[in-house]
Formats: sequence, C-alpha cells, structure tokens
Amino acid sequence: MPAEVWADALRRVNMSLSLRAMKGEKVTNKKLPRILLTGSPIVFPNVKIPLLIEEMGGIVAGDETCMGECGMWDPPVITDNSFDGMMRALANRSLRPCPCPTFADNTQRIYRLKQLIKVNQIQGVIYHVLRGCLVYDFEYKRIEDELGKLDIPVIRLESDYNEVRIRIEAFIELIKLRQPHEKRSEAHRDI
Repeated sequence: MPAEVWADALRRVNMSLSLRAMKGEKVTNKKLPRILLTGSPIVFPNVKIPLLIEEMGGIVAGDETCMGECGMWDPPVITDNSFDGMMRALANRSLRPCPCPTFADNTQRIYRLKQLIKVNQIQGVIYHVLRGCLVYDFEYKRIEDELGKLDIPVIRLESDYNEVRIRIEAFIELIKLRQPHEKRSEAHRDI
C-alpha cells in the first residue's frame, strides 16, 4: 500500500488505542491466565497459536517473538524529518540484524523476558519452536531454567503450524490450577 495510506491508517489505530488507554479500557476485564509468547516467529496469516490460547481461556498479554513486540525494542533513529529521511530511518531499522538468538546476546534477551513478565503480570510462558529453527530450540533450556527461578511455568511448543490445541489447553488449565481457589472460581465465572 502507498506509504501515505499506511501512515494514515497507523495514525488512526494509534489514536484509537490511546483513547482506549486513557479510558482504562482493556481487552477484557476477566481474570484470565496471562500468557507471554516467545521463541520462533508466529507469522501472519497463520495465527493459530494466539487464537488457541484465547479459545482455551488464556489471554496473550505479551509477544516477544521476532514478529511481535521485540521489533519495538530499538526504534528507528530519525535525524532527517523529511518523508525520505523518515523512510530511510525505517528501512535502516528493518535491515538491522533480527533479535533472534543467532544475533542477540541471550543474557539481554532473558533480562527482557523478565521485564515483560513483571510489567505484563505474566503467569505462564509459551516458548514456540518452529520445527527446524534450531537456535530457538537450543535456547529453550536456559530460558526454562531462568524462568523457573521466578516460579513461572514454561511450556515448549514445537510446531510446523499443525495441530497444537491439546498442549495449549492443558497449559492454560495448569496455570488456572496455580491460582488461589477464590481467583480460580472467579476466573471460571468470567469465561
């Protein structure tokens, strides 16, 4: 789409989100298990995993995959406010190395995961490994160990985008069982 049309659509989305935030509107007021997605990318249009999390009674409260929030860590640096200058800054940011474990310091990545868990009040982490994505597969054990120290449950979910429903459903139930009894019954009423 033309850059001007895209920029206008993005401006309208940002305005709408800002208004919702000022009003205190949330995606839901239900006390659902808050899940952080990390690991291999979950690429549009194949959004089966986030949809299943919500269908099974959880809520995606954070997305740290390389197609999600981590692309926002290091925003473009704009030194020329002209249209061409801003487009060059966006292109420069897009061409920098991606934040996958191949190019990123895992210590910084783990630090960032811990920040997201605290800020977003995450109750469980789904670590997605796309079949054949070895760098994320190798990283999983360290992530599991570090988050275990925080008593955050983690599940490794390997997929080639085929059926993963049963594993997500069981993981959401595990998190619900960890909630105090009164919260658990309240969460079930809200569903």
